[in-house]
Formats: sequence, structure tokens, C-alpha cells
Amino acid sequence: MAPSSSSIKSRHVAVIGAGAAGLVAARELRREGHSVVVFERQKQFGIEELIRFETTVVRVSPAAKSDGGEGIGEWRIESTEKEKKIHRYEIYDAVVVCNGHYIEPRLAEIPGISYWPGKKMHSHNYRLPQPFKDQVVVLIGNSSSADDISRDIAGFAKEVHVASWSNPADTYIKQTGHDNMWMHSMNGETILADVIMHCTGYKYDFSFLDTNGSVAVDNGESRAIL
Repeated sequence: MAPSSSSIKSRHVAVIGAGAAGLVAARELRREGHSVVVFERQKQFGIEELIRFETTVVRVSPAAKSDGGEGIGEWRIESTEKEKKIHRYEIYDAVVVCNGHYIEPRLAEIPGISYWPGKKMHSHNYRLPQPFKDQVVVLIGNSSSADDISRDIAGFAKEVHVASWSNPADTYIKQTGHDNMWMHSMNGETILADVIMHCTGYKYDFSFLDTNGSVAVDNGESRAIL
């Protein structure tokens, strides 16, 4: 049985990110009687009384308990507010990190890519297919973004080549329904391309979070050391 709200000690909680997870966390924390501040660096939604928009969390670090007691300490939040140019230092009892991971693009490691003169981009920056008209485009990756973008630009590009480690070696297959789209493995073919687009997902980035080693992020996975 869940504890009654009257038995829960009220805490001052910072929620970082006003996406779906952050908003749900803020609502449930407030339901339990906690005071909540949501930090969000973009403009959104309609719960302005809780959210500090265009506010970037610079650093989150442990702070000693204000009452000098033992156990889990408090958290020091350093943030900057763009519009008012305000720099704040505040203390919270708890922190909920909900900023997602669709911010820091992950790029494929390709030997010699820094010397290649063509255009390099990540699917994060893709908007419209028209700029790829009459160009030869190589997409790296075989996830939903590569599939959607390749089909989107096929009507404009000269050629579209989708390369992925998940394809067997020496794969070179023309896609059904398209005269100018091929699936590749990551080796075995040479393409003279105008654009390389990385459809390779994102990194987990919690560079603002300083937990003295109690939380670590490694190879896209986070782990807590308790």
C-alpha cells in the first residue's frame, strides 16, 4: 500500500526539463505536497507558474545538509536565465533529471572523414528534402530516421545510399519502389557522394550533473552507485 500524503515530508524539488517526463514528475511531486520548480531552456506549454522558461541549468552538485544531520544531503542548483540575464544559486532537497537525450548527436566514426570536402550533417538538422535535389546522398544508420529521411529525399536526390552495420557484408540492394535508392553494408562499395548524413542517434549528455561519482553515464547507459 502506498504511504498517505500526510506521512510524506514536503521537499523543495528541482525538475530539469519540461518534456513529458518532466511535466508528469512535476505534477506527481506537487500532488504529494512538495514544492516544485521546473527548469526548461525552450518556450512551451501552459503551466508558467511552475516553469522558468529559457533557463539553462549550468551545474547540479551535492550540498551539505543545512541542518547538519546525516544521510542524503541537499542539492545546489546553478542556473542562468536568458531574458533577464540572471544567474542563480539555489538549494533543493531533491533533483529529478528529465531533459531527455535528443540533444547531443552521436556521429559515426569514419577514418579520414575530417578531410572529406563534401557536406556532413546529422539527421537532427534535417528539415526539408528540396536542398538535396540532384545530389548523391549517403545516410549512415538503419533506424526509423534513416528510413523516413531516405524515402523523403528520394524524390529529389540523384541517388540515395543507406549504409548500416546491421546489413550483411557486401550488401548492395536496390530498394523496391525506388530507382535511385540502395541499401549497403558499411564496406565493399565506393560512392562519390555530395552529402553524408549521420542517422546514428544521440548521446546521453548530463554534463551539468556533478554527483561525486554516484551517477555515471557509459556507452549510452546510466547507472547509479548507491
